[in-house]
Amino acid sequence: MNLPIYLMNPFPAESRILPRSIALGFVAIALVGISLPSAFGQTWDGNGDANASGNWATGVNWSTNAVPTGVTNLNNVTSGDRTVTIDSAVSNITQLNLTQTTTTDASNFLSIIDNNLSVVATSGNNAVAVTLGAGVPVANAGVNISGSGSLTLASIVASNSVATAQPNTFVNGGTLAISGNGSLLRDFGGTSTNAALNLNNSGVVTLGGTGANVLIGYAGLDERNHSTTINNTGTFQVVGGTANLGQVEVVGSAVNRRGTVTFNNEANASASIAGGATLTMWTRSGANNNARNGIVDNKEDASFTIGAEAQAATLSYRFHYGSGTQIAGTQRFTNAGTLNINGGSVIELSNLSSIVQNTFTFQNTATGTTTLHGTSRIGNTDRRTAFTNDGIFNKTGAGIATVQSAALGTAANSGTLHVQAGTLAFSTALTNSGNIR
Repeated sequence: MNLPIYLMNPFPAESRILPRSIALGFVAIALVGISLPSAFGQTWDGNGDANASGNWATGVNWSTNAVPTGVTNLNNVTSGDRTVTIDSAVSNITQLNLTQTTTTDASNFLSIIDNNLSVVATSGNNAVAVTLGAGVPVANAGVNISGSGSLTLASIVASNSVATAQPNTFVNGGTLAISGNGSLLRDFGGTSTNAALNLNNSGVVTLGGTGANVLIGYAGLDERNHSTTINNTGTFQVVGGTANLGQVEVVGSAVNRRGTVTFNNEANASASIAGGATLTMWTRSGANNNARNGIVDNKEDASFTIGAEAQAATLSYRFHYGSGTQIAGTQRFTNAGTLNINGGSVIELSNLSSIVQNTFTFQNTATGTTTLHGTSRIGNTDRRTAFTNDGIFNKTGAGIATVQSAALGTAANSGTLHVQAGTLAFSTALTNSGNIR
């Protein structure tokens, strides 16, 4: 017997127009399992296990199953220790976000070893941000740069063009460690004007190590009016070798350049240069009236320590002259907090030429307490020093500590000079309107 077959429309005419709430529900269901476009950011998913470590260049480790471009996210690790490794040169990233919110038994790190990660930030965005949730130890998340690795904050402006560049900013709330010959760089990609590199640290920055020569500053040779600014509200430490801030230069270039390197150590923050280590503030000048500025501001309630009791360290202000008439610029250390200069350590200005017209200014303000220990020294006899003390300036430990200057230097005290042990000597006449004891 043949049974009749009925073809029925499951949506009768009166029900074909769906209520809005139901229609939106179908849309939401339809999106499940579909990768979002890169405009929403690409996220590490560890090929199915977001807690898994792996290589950046392995496409299946990402939410789009392809090596990321644009906004890129290294999101929270819920358990275990995850390290994402830059295993080949990376470019086409416009923003990098590393976020950790799980407070215990989890870590989240990006490792750059002997390769370069380039982030070309769009205007108004931080190029790189390391963000920790409440209660997450700063040691549990961040960026490690080692070997000859580099993280470059690049520019969207075409090569060999002259234009004003937006600042590129690294916001670090966790750990930033640079060792070996590693670097955090700003590279405009051509002749540039007003290009800036900003590092805002509320976590821990650790630079150097045995034999290290690291750089936070500029990669190119044609940067004009460039600036490198570090704003520290956390911990900043040079643990060994040499750490360079700014734009390292050798004698021989006469291109017009003006550069500023600024280190702001804010209230309740700490900065230190370990015994045997060197921190160098590099600025550059070319020909004809180009100022160079190297500035350290140790703010009220901040602490800055140079060297250890038995091992000296160096804070050096260095700049390169080209040819032509020079403008001195500003090379200055201002202490409004606590400054300890230990074990024969030195703060000084040293040029890469024989010109002595620049002056190194050391200011201990009314809220500042500076302690010069043992045979430590401020300034040298090759460059002018302008020394002022309006606060408390202590000399401790055996030996002769000195404030040195070339001819035409100055020294003035309106606060308290307290020689607790040993000798404090000035190479230029001291003008005193305060207390000496």
